Amino acid sequence: MDMPRIKIISMDDVDVHEHTDNARVDRLRYSIKRDAKIRNPVIVSKIADKYMILDGATRHGGLKKLGAKHILAQIADYDKDDLTLDTWDHVITGIKFVDFLEKVKKIKDVTIEESFQAMAEKSLEKKEIFGYFILKEGKTYTVKCPMDYENIVRIICEITKIYTNEEETVRIVHAQIDDYLRVSDNETAIFCTPKFTKEDIKEIFNMGLKVSAGITRHLIPCRILNVNLGLNLLINDDTTESKAKYLDEFIDLRLKHGKVRYYSEPTIVFDN
Repeated sequence: MDMPRIKIISMDDVDVHEHTDNARVDRLRYSIKRDAKIRNPVIVSKIADKYMILDGATRHGGLKKLGAKHILAQIADYDKDDLTLDTWDHVITGIKFVDFLEKVKKIKDVTIEESFQAMAEKSLEKKEIFGYFILKEGKTYTVKCPMDYENIVRIICEITKIYTNEEETVRIVHAQIDDYLRVSDNETAIFCTPKFTKEDIKEIFNMGLKVSAGITRHLIPCRILNVNLGLNLLINDDTTESKAKYLDEFIDLRLKHGKVRYYSEPTIVFDN
């Protein structure tokens, strides 16, 4: 299998399609500065005249805060079928659900209706609803709103702003909802977020809009990890061309000494 392409890109040529979680950005900024290297490249795709970050918005934010002029990026073809898009669901924290729901009801153009999980799930798949909230005991509330991009992005940002705070937002895979609720406490509620397609994200990006942090989840068929490129290369004033030459030599040296390995098997990771 051919190794995916990685390159040094000017920060001016890169942008995000989502807001960033400030708590995650600050934590990673500290980690990058302490280690003086960037472990993993961000994943980007060329959309029109910009590189859109598919995964790595937190790294991008951390590097910007450190004054980086360039970023290490893995290039992915957004139109390939094996690059897919899923979404994260959010655990609603830091506020009682009854108070949270009252705040959501006050958002312009939003309608809340009681429902059942199975019905809400079918409606979400068909894009008949914006999303839904589900509680531990199974009580479910659907969210309806105008389904144009401007309103979808505005409303998802307004909803997530209610429960996001200085702590990191807890994200879960949609398929894990039942397992998460089973082991959680009685006050737990989950926001089942809108189901975006890649075409949706391209259009949102081209419109200059940004969805909330931690919503989109791009599944990349082959990721490059553990590059460990020196931070100074991204911060210094050298040209993009000279940095690209250094990266090529850096990769060639790794290949020459057998320091690049390909793993094809799926992996499950337990986070700390």
